[in-house]
Amino acid sequence: MSKIWESIKKSFFYLWVVSIPILSVSPWQGLGFSRLSMGMLFVLICFFAVLFNLNEIKRWKQLLAANKTLDVLMIIFILWNFISLFFNWNLISVPSFMKGATGFKGPYFYNLFFVAYLLFNMVLLIFIRLLVNMREKLFNFIRLVFFFLSIACLYGVLTIWGYMLGFIKFLVYPSYLLPRLYGTATEPQSFAGFLIPIVLIALWAFTQKKPRFLDYLSAFFVFLAFIMTFSVGALGGAIIGGILFVALNSKRLNRLFYLRFAAMFVLVLFVAMVVNSGLWPGYARAFSAHATKIKVWRVAEELKVVNKNLATEEGISIFNEKKVNIFDDKVTRLWMAQTAWNMFKSHPIVGVGPGNYGFLYNSYKPLNSPLKDYIEKTHNVYLQILAENGLPGFLLFMGLVTFLLLQSFKKWFFLKDNNSKLVLAVLICGFVGVLINGLSYGILQHSHTWIVMGLLLSANEVL
Repeated sequence: MSKIWESIKKSFFYLWVVSIPILSVSPWQGLGFSRLSMGMLFVLICFFAVLFNLNEIKRWKQLLAANKTLDVLMIIFILWNFISLFFNWNLISVPSFMKGATGFKGPYFYNLFFVAYLLFNMVLLIFIRLLVNMREKLFNFIRLVFFFLSIACLYGVLTIWGYMLGFIKFLVYPSYLLPRLYGTATEPQSFAGFLIPIVLIALWAFTQKKPRFLDYLSAFFVFLAFIMTFSVGALGGAIIGGILFVALNSKRLNRLFYLRFAAMFVLVLFVAMVVNSGLWPGYARAFSAHATKIKVWRVAEELKVVNKNLATEEGISIFNEKKVNIFDDKVTRLWMAQTAWNMFKSHPIVGVGPGNYGFLYNSYKPLNSPLKDYIEKTHNVYLQILAENGLPGFLLFMGLVTFLLLQSFKKWFFLKDNNSKLVLAVLICGFVGVLINGLSYGILQHSHTWIVMGLLLSANEVL
């Protein structure tokens, strides 16, 4: 009987691991599955995984003693979110909240969901620490997530090709330049953010003496899907994480590693440019235009042009109808950043409350910028935390991630086993890449941020 029970426990552990890349950030939510139903199924699997592993949960006191500072920072950060929400409860219903803020994204409901999901992600982090309690489990966890997320990537790539061929009319994010691979909440950036640490895991696979063919195949679809999300912020995070990985492990990386990576990079780039250009004329040109949109040195010049045209009511009306050529993503994101800063200046201690950025955008937006029907986040997690949680909340979050990184680097420095050192470096660099992506996207609520943090903590404890 005990053997059967152990088999059930083990099965639910691996089912839970597989559910992370398949349910929490899957690009196939358009297949009759809503974001809410997929998320609830993921939560349900997590619940049963906890239920079948209650004996492991008893280790929480031991873990608290091992990382007391980190756990205290997490608890205080969550409490601060509730405090900020409490002091801004009446602010949520001000008349200036946006027209599109209704139903699931309506005031009060969205605020409570925002905090509840943040709390769930922190519980997920703790759960990873409790269950991934051995070196073998850590390695299996990483390999499983890598493999099953590559399956999600394969699905995403096939939907893009089906769209290009005219077989599929939905399931794809129809960007103004070219189709982009869907992600959680219909946002390509969400899926790209999850793929940042997985790209680094692919690099780890290339360091093995004899990588399996399955590793090569998984890496191919991960890299290809990553490019086809066209998330410039995620690409920047992956590049910086990759450079850091090579810098940390330059003495452990041989020529064969660089040859493997170069061959994979050339193959992926060939498929992304040549094959996709054959299916979608102008694909390479659109890719270049999208990839180089981060010409930040032109933002000030473009902003002057936009503000000049928006100085009149007629200009604002035309802009809202998107009939002007001066519309630029960089300018609108600059407005978002300025709005967040205005919120912080008005509420420097407790902020405007978690989840309130979108509802209050029109009250704090820059002068002469157009009104928005609905905007959920500022596309910069650090500015959003500063705006919604004030300076204390911002310092708590930065203290949390800084402490985790310092602890992980310290652990990495003293490790002797080469493979353990590489694995820990992958997780550190993947987390750094996610944090870099936070400069252009909201990472606080997305599960992959807390999953990588949980794996980092587990690696610190079991390697």
